[in-house]
Amino acid sequence: MNKLLNAWGMSYLRGCVLQLVVSILVVTLSVPCVFAPLYFANNTRNNATAFWIMVIPMSAFVLLLLGGSVGVATFFLMRRASQLDEAFKPLGLEGKVHLTNGRQYHGTVQGRRVDIYFYRGPTLEIFVEANVKSRIGIGAKSSIGAAVAGMINRQPLELGDADYAAFNIYANDPQWARDIFSDSTFKQSSIRLATNPTSYGLYNVIIAPGGVKIQRRYIPTNAITPESAREWINDLIAIARIVEAQPAPQKVEEESASSRKMRVDRDAFYLPWILGTIGFFVMMALCFGGIIIVSLALTTGK
Repeated sequence: MNKLLNAWGMSYLRGCVLQLVVSILVVTLSVPCVFAPLYFANNTRNNATAFWIMVIPMSAFVLLLLGGSVGVATFFLMRRASQLDEAFKPLGLEGKVHLTNGRQYHGTVQGRRVDIYFYRGPTLEIFVEANVKSRIGIGAKSSIGAAVAGMINRQPLELGDADYAAFNIYANDPQWARDIFSDSTFKQSSIRLATNPTSYGLYNVIIAPGGVKIQRRYIPTNAITPESAREWINDLIAIARIVEAQPAPQKVEEESASSRKMRVDRDAFYLPWILGTIGFFVMMALCFGGIIIVSLALTTGK
């Protein structure tokens, strides 16, 4: 609970600081580019001169705002992309843009498909493909998580192991899960992956049909290093091997086509929704434009 609140607080603080900096810059630039030209133009008798006194600095003001915003955003995106590339490309993964401001990496490590997504939050998800037929979730204990689990009538799995006392564990097939948790290598890897060393953020380990993954919410980019990336993926591969070596669960669940698409090609999964949203706004704009044109035509006709 505290880590979740701390994460929200840090995100809110960053947003407030950014808004404050932007506001200061806008006000500072508006004095020489907007208010001063208005004053001088108002005190100029020549209309043509007054026009240019207003247009030139105000145009520069708009260009500075737009160009500065694009430039700053591009700088931070390129710097973040470079940091993430340094962490994941040495593993043989190919990186590219995810949606508008995220990154994604795909490839094979130790003979297993690996898919990675970094997006707004900031959130990091690393998937390692595996032949999994059930679900297990591991995350830090929190009152919010317990409340949500209670609402959907899910109770955490009790292992009676002090090393897992700080975590909530959920499993679709409890006995199958207990057999997996009894493995010492699985224990070491899962605890390493689920442990959050910071005072904020949410770290989860999820075993689901199609593979195993970690999810890091509110993770700082500087925490994603070549060493940590290699350790995370090695632990996920170790977990995948252990899970695959277990007998099949009693409650078998297959990976759906949509879940696989979300894992291996998330941009393609989102594309219809993005195009639909753009199409909706275009249609709305055309409708409003048509209404305005018809209204003007009727008014002129009178």
